[in-house]
Amino acid sequence: MERLILSLPEAKLTLKPGDILVVFAQDGSRLYWGPYVVGETTFPFWNTETLEWQLILRP
Repeated sequence: MERLILSLPEAKLTLKPGDILVVFAQDGSRLYWGPYVVGETTFPFWNTETLEWQLILRP
């Protein structure tokens, strides 16, 4: 499985229940995934082993 890591310079990303996420492809294809609602949809989910949010995207 390939991973894309969200990088925010000089900032932290904090997700809270009800936050909405939409992921857009940057290759000009106009593809997008979502919307995902934290705490209401299956993704994103909190990985307790790695202590990070994970969102699995299917092409």
